[in-house]
Amino acid sequence: MKFILNLTRREIRSSWRRLLFFFLCIALGVGSIVFLRSLIQNLTKVVGNDARALMTADLEVTSTNDFSPVEVAKIEEVVSKYPALVEARNETITAALMARPADPQNESLKFIELKGVEASFPLVGDFRLSDGSPFDYKLLTNEGCVVGRALLDDMKVKLGDKLRIGEGVFEIRASFDEEPGGVNGFRLGSRVFIEKNAFDTAGLTRSTSRVRRRILYRTSDDPTPHQRSGLKTRRHT
Repeated sequence: MKFILNLTRREIRSSWRRLLFFFLCIALGVGSIVFLRSLIQNLTKVVGNDARALMTADLEVTSTNDFSPVEVAKIEEVVSKYPALVEARNETITAALMARPADPQNESLKFIELKGVEASFPLVGDFRLSDGSPFDYKLLTNEGCVVGRALLDDMKVKLGDKLRIGEGVFEIRASFDEEPGGVNGFRLGSRVFIEKNAFDTAGLTRSTSRVRRRILYRTSDDPTPHQRSGLKTRRHT
């Protein structure tokens, strides 16, 4: 044992620079792995949060065709297997359409991005109106609409005026400057919100082929690995 200790002491004394370099390499390698892992986790979290904000949901099922009862049943069957994971659901429908004031003396005509939503909108994000108050779904009931504030100037209309969109006439009840998920790509015109059911009553689904339907789900903030992997697997089947 004494011989081994003496031998070790002599080796350390004669080659301490190489040992120091060896330990520095190990420290640098371990530090790099920890740094990269932390960086990847942070990037994943940031990208995930951005995608969540753009979709106003955690999971999206989208189609340019109407969801059939069979398709909806299949989707809900998958979701129902994870009652503790899925917290809320919302359906939306969007289309690019022409709008004009109901006042015949106002000849303005503008392209708009019309979006029909349900009462739980938005599932993710904070929707504030131009006056700072929170969005209230009641503003859309009984042929109401909420419009981007730029549209008021473009069409020379004000709150309380009415817009004719398709076969429907909608009263402008509020305006907004920013919407949840409102920066997700090119847009033909200002956003206008109405009730989802109003798309059918106003004949809007018949008047355009460029209709996109979405079923959105908000999931719990901390799903278990089993829940997350299970839902992802079933989503692609």
